[in-house]
Amino acid sequence: MIDDLEARFGKLEWFGHFTFAAPLHPEQANKRWLRFVREINRKLYGNRHYKHGEGCTWIRGIENQRRDAIHFHGFFGNGVHKLRRMDFVDLWYEMSEGFCRIYAYDGRNNAKDYITKYVVKEGEIDVYVPSSLTDRLN
Repeated sequence: MIDDLEARFGKLEWFGHFTFAAPLHPEQANKRWLRFVREINRKLYGNRHYKHGEGCTWIRGIENQRRDAIHFHGFFGNGVHKLRRMDFVDLWYEMSEGFCRIYAYDGRNNAKDYITKYVVKEGEIDVYVPSSLTDRLN
């Protein structure tokens, strides 16, 4: 699945783990994730990125931890390598009071296997590709 997405929409550049300090309702966790992604897109493409269909690609695996808190594993692509990863580690902490680790992704580690295991563990995987990339397919 991930190899196919990379072949169609470009190289994935970051891989990360994202936690929350306290258990959140899934909708609230998703809203915080989307706000985090919006900040990445603003930094990459400017405030009106959505009007032009611009944005980073992302794949998110959702895991429920034993402590009843949601934990995300994510890939990002489409230009995020231009950004300073630690700025977004700090931003995640400000938004969630949880911790995250973001690594440069080069395809050689086992991150793909790591994220896909959540399908088997009754988790979820979400994928987002901006319209500027999906328009190329039509």
